[in-house]
Amino acid sequence: MQPGREAGSLQGLGRAAAGRPTLRQLATASVRVVAYQPARGYADDFLCWGVATMDFKGWFTKGQKVYQCGKSSDSGGAWGFVEGFASGVAGAFGDLVSMGRGLVNQASAGFASIKSAAVGVVVDGMKGTVGCGAECQWAVGAAVDAGLASMGVPPSLPDFDQLVAALEGQGVDALADAAVKAAASQGVPLPKEVARQAILKLKAEAQRMAASGGPGGVGEQPFKPDPDRAYRPAALTFEAWNADGEKPSAPTTVRILNGKVVGGGSQHALVSGGGLFQTANVPLPSLRPFTSVRFVVTVEPMRDPHEWLALMDQANRQLADAFSSMGGYPCGFQPLQPPPTLKETAVTKEAQKRYDDWKACDDAYRVKSALKTWGYQSLLAKAGDSRKAWSATYTNQAVDFDLALASGDHATPIAALDCRPRKLRPGTASEGTCVATFTEPAWLGRRVDYCLSWARDCGMPAAQVFCKRMGYFGAGAFEVAPTIGAETPTFTMADLKTCDQAGCSGFARINCIP
Repeated sequence: MQPGREAGSLQGLGRAAAGRPTLRQLATASVRVVAYQPARGYADDFLCWGVATMDFKGWFTKGQKVYQCGKSSDSGGAWGFVEGFASGVAGAFGDLVSMGRGLVNQASAGFASIKSAAVGVVVDGMKGTVGCGAECQWAVGAAVDAGLASMGVPPSLPDFDQLVAALEGQGVDALADAAVKAAASQGVPLPKEVARQAILKLKAEAQRMAASGGPGGVGEQPFKPDPDRAYRPAALTFEAWNADGEKPSAPTTVRILNGKVVGGGSQHALVSGGGLFQTANVPLPSLRPFTSVRFVVTVEPMRDPHEWLALMDQANRQLADAFSSMGGYPCGFQPLQPPPTLKETAVTKEAQKRYDDWKACDDAYRVKSALKTWGYQSLLAKAGDSRKAWSATYTNQAVDFDLALASGDHATPIAALDCRPRKLRPGTASEGTCVATFTEPAWLGRRVDYCLSWARDCGMPAAQVFCKRMGYFGAGAFEVAPTIGAETPTFTMADLKTCDQAGCSGFARINCIP
């Protein structure tokens, strides 16, 4: 016996006639983090890049990225169109500032619209059978989100060309399989062909969006902002599952917080304050026995990532107003200044006077324009500072989230998440990983015992099994909670025994790694 077991007593849980242990029902489903996408700010050269939305014979092809600010190492040193293309087309890039800010809402609304059309196909296909109600529709939509996220398409802000590309080949069948599985979590036997038709509808609508350059406002514009250099919100992909083989789980709300946690005990208020991100709440419907569903939660920043684009808008308007109020350039063309080596004559004196008069006029105009455009320069500097400050705060930073299952203003904490970027490169973080810390870990509603079996395989073996059952790769660090059995009975996960005496130990915390 381990020291922590010497004073313990053993209580068997008994077995049902079928041989399965009669375990206490799970009140809610279990939830784990599957993937983490860190936030990404606008690149410093965002306004220099555009994506052609149509073919320009002899110049660009549709989908080609074009650099407008001179030469770029990213474009192989090729000149952008400003130096070699018609000035009328060059004006299209002037719209990138206003388009950039609108891109977020447009793409988000556009994706919600086409996803709704796809779910509508499922609803129509299930008429006359068991139907697909609100919970089923949520599960199918969540499965589409999670499937796209696993393909590298952020569902909160998709690039429709990228979305179409992801659905080529096996992409349609992969999402259809996810939809079938999600519907099963609600007890709906969704036929694979109905699910496939729904995803084909999604693909067709995405192709339509891509062909028009994107939803709302981009339309016939020859260029659109480059999504690879645009803002992308932080997102967490979760999997929820019901490990009970007999009864459905209770509906609940998954709550993700970044900030201060107020209160104590197993039930306490979780209040977001002082954090970088807003609180996100996602309703989780009841899941059928032994079923699961994946869903994506977008976590929005407290600070507006588009603030700098709004300042750029103001700066451009102020510059236009300033030059409009000044009228046209009054000094005319610059006259030739006689070389100082020429002999002074009446002709050279007249030429020098014309140059001096022009120079005085030009200097006065420059002073006047500088005063008139001072506000423009100030707003331009503020816009740059805003973009840099946002990126410094949110890009490539570790973030702590609190994951809980909530009811009203109170929540039962599940785990603390330490989420970090995995791949770092200048100005972006493409993916990340989250280590989950479970405080006072429990399994099937009972505190996990420090030993996997009665007085055997204690410490790391028990921690490893707990993490694997929670859906993680394995355990990292852990901390023992000694002699808690009398107050809080512990439960061995291998042989399903309860220890309720003072000598029984459990875990204070376990870190689970993905």
